Amino acid sequence: MLSAFPLLSGPVFFLYVASLTNTSVRVKWLHFIPFLIFPAFIFLIKSDVTIDNGFLISKSDSYQLFYHYYGYLFAALPLTYILWSYKLLSSYRIRIHDKYSNLAKINLRWLKIWLQSALVFFIISFPCIYFATNLELFDRAISFKLIAIFNTVYIFIVGYFGFKQTTIFSDIQIEKEANKKSEKYTNSGLTEELADVYRRRLEVLMENERLYLEANLNAKDLSIRIGISTNTLSQLLNQYEGKRFYQYINDLRIEAVIGLMKNSLNDNISMEGLAYESGFNSRSTFVKAFKSKKGICPSEFRRSLT
Repeated sequence: MLSAFPLLSGPVFFLYVASLTNTSVRVKWLHFIPFLIFPAFIFLIKSDVTIDNGFLISKSDSYQLFYHYYGYLFAALPLTYILWSYKLLSSYRIRIHDKYSNLAKINLRWLKIWLQSALVFFIISFPCIYFATNLELFDRAISFKLIAIFNTVYIFIVGYFGFKQTTIFSDIQIEKEANKKSEKYTNSGLTEELADVYRRRLEVLMENERLYLEANLNAKDLSIRIGISTNTLSQLLNQYEGKRFYQYINDLRIEAVIGLMKNSLNDNISMEGLAYESGFNSRSTFVKAFKSKKGICPSEFRRSLT
């Protein structure tokens, strides 16, 4: 039974990513079938097999195909779930741009880096297992120990960053996996006339109340102020402004920063100070957004003004 536990790492990690990204998963127990089948099969053929340090060794010529290739399952299954998890994360990172104006604490960048690293590791592990089992270039125990080391590192990394991860969905519910944008807005009922009314309300709020200066402004708060749903706000910005919520708000913040830069009274205020005054709550987010809009770093832009 213990030899089957590595088959749990992929499904458990995938379900964790699904929970973290607020993605629904149907029939969760199906993901544990490989973990349940493997020890059941070993139990059925127990008279033909011995286990040495976690490795299956055949007593006869029966089931040689299984003994020869079962190790690939321990690399293929986690790799499959890593790719699947990466797909969930990519979808999530797109969706949060429609809901939040500051993403530094919720963009799950650490998870993206970890998934990319894990993907590289498991791509490398396949030839290692092949060289060990088929070509016998080195002891196959080494290849399985590499996977065991990876699983240990995985537990510590995901545990550490998982505990540090701030709560993402405490104040707003991100939609589950959505349809394509064209299908998403098919029955929204947002006409050109209504869009003009809502856009005017939005402009007035931004000009008079400067809501973009609120660091924690999100789509739900703004849609309530306008008197529309978050989905209608998303459609309004996507179709009529050509921007997601994140870009729309941060573009306004960047213009606010530039306005502060041009005021000589702010010459002694650092770039970070100006960014925080304009609604940004992360230096990295500010620099990335500024470079995306203006093409140069904010410090370079500031020097060009003087």
